[in-house]
Amino acid sequence: MKEHEIQWAVDELEIRNVIASLALVSDMGDIEEWGMLFTEDADYTIGGRPFEKGRAAIVESGRQRRSRGTHGPGSNNRHLSASVLVRSTGPDTAEAVSYLAMYKDLPLEGDGHEPESPGNNAEMVKSPELLVLGTYRDRFRRTSDGWKVTHRDLAESSLTPRWRSIMKTWST
Repeated sequence: MKEHEIQWAVDELEIRNVIASLALVSDMGDIEEWGMLFTEDADYTIGGRPFEKGRAAIVESGRQRRSRGTHGPGSNNRHLSASVLVRSTGPDTAEAVSYLAMYKDLPLEGDGHEPESPGNNAEMVKSPELLVLGTYRDRFRRTSDGWKVTHRDLAESSLTPRWRSIMKTWST
């Protein structure tokens, strides 16, 4: 293998770890740590429409979603990134496409949110609930602190009724 091929293999693994970190830290980590995965000048769009511009605005938006209980620790929501395709676009730039599946996970036993028992004539929850399917299109730049997201676009392809009702609360 040539040196540049080995370097690209290392870069690709680092970029895949950024994508995994975006999901995991969003669900379980510190919002500031999540924000550090983006460049200062990053932008976030939804379906190509502007959503947030700059790391500070992206982090604040994440903080607001957490305060509403729809994201982050305690929300029981889980972001899953899959079928990740990463391509080099230059020596210090890359892009990736990946699928998003976001689930409402089952509550942990003893957290006060257990499914109702069948004896109460309620349907018992037996599996996680799918909330959103979509596609992420990301652009990356190598920085002195490693690979960072410069642009993230979420193209939502399927929104469940429950997710639509959650999104309505964001505008209030």
